[in-house]
This record gives sequence, structure tokens and C-alpha cells, in this order.
Amino acid sequence: MPTVKPRAWLIVQGLVVIISLALAELIARFLQLDRAGGVLCLASLASLVVCARLGGRQALLGVTGLAVLSGAAVYSQNDPLLATIVLTGTALGLGLSGRWQLKPVYWLLMVSLCILITNSPLPANPASFDVVRLAAAFFASGSLATVLQTTLVSPMEGAPAPIPFAVAHSWRRSVAHGLMLATATVVSTPIALQHHWHTSGLWLVLTPFLVLQPFVRDSWTVALHRSLGTLAGVLLVIGLAFALPRNVPL
Repeated sequence: MPTVKPRAWLIVQGLVVIISLALAELIARFLQLDRAGGVLCLASLASLVVCARLGGRQALLGVTGLAVLSGAAVYSQNDPLLATIVLTGTALGLGLSGRWQLKPVYWLLMVSLCILITNSPLPANPASFDVVRLAAAFFASGSLATVLQTTLVSPMEGAPAPIPFAVAHSWRRSVAHGLMLATATVVSTPIALQHHWHTSGLWLVLTPFLVLQPFVRDSWTVALHRSLGTLAGVLLVIGLAFALPRNVPL
């Protein structure tokens, strides 16, 4: 049997991911935003996903939008009304992207924004300079990841080409889906912020984005899979808790 050699672009893609994460962490430390390191890494990954699927231009537009919204997001951590307005508008846009089946592509950008609102790396009333530094960190992290992707991975032979925009759903269904996501956000965001649920609040806000689909039958399928996955995860944690010594950090 001949040995199957790994595709070169996959190796380079893995290196680009590692370098992008390292650069995001370095940017966080350089700008004295240590607590923002995790969400900056997530934004870098989001930029890589968008760039690989849609091209560098769309990735830069996405990370620029996240940088702009980051200011409103960190100011809204103690303002449920402002947080609801920010997430509702973003949810509507995410739902409209379903016309071209692009919601999974922009998913990590949405997660990054929700983290900023429910688990902000800045204090409750941040100084304007800190907000500007955070926005600059998002833009720098995402832009560097995009440049690495477009210069090192995209030109390689065998690397997937960006997918063209192809209409998958009518405007009527896409608008209805956007309104459904926006309505879910109007309900979930105030609950998450008023009760200071932090990570639990993050999942409360994110779950409708993950479960609700343009077609109801697809939503039931995803909801079932998520419920089973959650149950399996809980059972796995319980099993590890009994099997591993208490002094072993998980």
C-alpha cells in the first residue's frame, strides 16, 4: 500500500492557526489587556474561518465590525438595554446572512461579541482609552490572522478556494429567521445580565443562535443533538470526577 502523504497546505494551515493565536496573546500583553487574551484568540480564529471560506476582504470587514461593536459591548455589561440593542441588531444581521448560508461562517465573531458583553475583560466603567486599546487589539489580531491566511495558505496548491455567494433561501425566510433570532435575544440578554450569570448567561444568549435554523424541522434536529451532547458531556464530567484523583486539575 502506498503511503498517503499529508497535504502540505494542511500543515501550513495548522502553523498559521498557532502563529495567529500566539500573536493575539502577544498583542493582549503588549497593550496590557491580559484578560482579553482569550477573546482576542477567538477573534483571530474567527477571522481565519471567514478568510478561508469567503476571502480576505470579508474577513477584514468582519473583524472591523467586531472592533467597532466592541466599544458598545464593553459599555453595555451593566446596561441590559444597550446590550439588548447591540445583540438584537447583530442577531438580525446574522439571520439575514442565512440567505447565503453564511451563519456558520460568522458564528465565532458572534461568540466573541457575546463574550465581551457577558464576560467583559474590562471593568464595569472602562476608561475611553482602554476601550480604544481593546478595539485596536481586535482589529490587529484579526488583520494579522487574515494576512497570514491570504499570503501563506490561500495561494498554495490544493488549498480550498473561497466559496462564492450562492442564494440558498428567499429574502422572506431570511428576514423571518433574522427576526426570530432577534426576538430570542430580546428575551435572553436581559435575563443573562440582570442576574449576572456570566458564563451561564453567555450560553443562554448563544444557544438560540446555535439551535434556531431557517427551517423549523432543522431546528428540532439541532436541538435534539445539542440536548444529547449536553447530557453526554455532563455524564463524562461525572465519570471523570469519580475516576480521577481529587488533586488532579481538570
